[in-house]
Amino acid sequence: MSIEPQKLILNIRRLPAIPHLVADTLRVVSDPRASSQEVEWVVIRDQALTACVLKVVNSAAYGFSRRIESVREAVVLMGMRKMKQVVGAMTASDLFKADISGLVDPRQLWMHALSASLWARQIIERKQLWGCESATTASLLHDLGLLILMQFAGDRYLPVLEEARAQNLHPVVLERKRLGTTHASVGGMLCAAWKLPIAIGQLVKEHHATTTPSDPAIGIVMLANHLAHESGLGSFAWAPGPDIPVGTIDLLELSGKDFEHLNNQRETLNEQVEAFQDALQ
Repeated sequence: MSIEPQKLILNIRRLPAIPHLVADTLRVVSDPRASSQEVEWVVIRDQALTACVLKVVNSAAYGFSRRIESVREAVVLMGMRKMKQVVGAMTASDLFKADISGLVDPRQLWMHALSASLWARQIIERKQLWGCESATTASLLHDLGLLILMQFAGDRYLPVLEEARAQNLHPVVLERKRLGTTHASVGGMLCAAWKLPIAIGQLVKEHHATTTPSDPAIGIVMLANHLAHESGLGSFAWAPGPDIPVGTIDLLELSGKDFEHLNNQRETLNEQVEAFQDALQ
C-alpha cells in the first residue's frame, strides 16, 4: 500500500514551476535581512497583490484610524514583520487553488494555513523568538503536501482520509501506516523542488515529528498548527487537532500566563483571517 518514494518525487518534479512572482515574494518575506524597499518592490509590481494587501491592512481587523494609501505607508505603520506576513499570506493563497474533490477542501486548508501563520507570529512576538521568523512562512505552507497527495496519489490517499474520518484520527497518524510517508514529508520535498529557503522546507517536513523538537522554530509551527485547529480553523473540519510532542511547550518556555495571553488573541486572529478572505473575493 505504500507510495513508492521515487515515483512520488518524479511526480513532484513534473509539477508546474512555482510562479516567479510567488517564489520571489516568498523568498523576500522569509529573509530577515530584506529591506522595506525590497518588500515594497515585490508587492507593487503586481497590481492584484497590491490591491489585496491594501484591502487587508485597511480592514477593521487591523484598526488603523485613517486609510492607508500605499504599500510604503503600510510598511511604516505596520512594521516590517507584520507587513511581511500580510504580503506572504496573500501571495501564498495562489498555491491553494487546486482543482480537487473529496475530503480535502483547498479553501479550508488556506484558512487553516493562514490562521497557523498568524498564531506563529503571536508566539514569536510573545517570546521574542526573533531567530524563528521562518516559522511564519513555514506555517503558511505546512499542509501543501495534502494537496499534492490528492493530486498525484489520490487513489491511495483518499481511502486513508476516509479511514481517518471513520476512526476520528488526524490523517497523519494513518499516513505513516498506510502510505509509508506523510503530507509533511511531501510538503518538504515540494519546497525543495521549488527552491524555497532550506529552513522553510525543513520546518514543513518536521511539523508532524513525534519526538520533542530541538529547534524552537519547529515547535512554533507545531503549536501554531494546533492553535489553528483549536480556533475552529482546522485543515479538516472533521479531524481532531494534531498532537504536540511532549516537551515542546517547555522548549518554547511557555507559561500559563503566556497561554492566557495567546487565548485572548483568538477572536482578533479569527477576524484577521476573515479580513484576508474578504480581500480575495
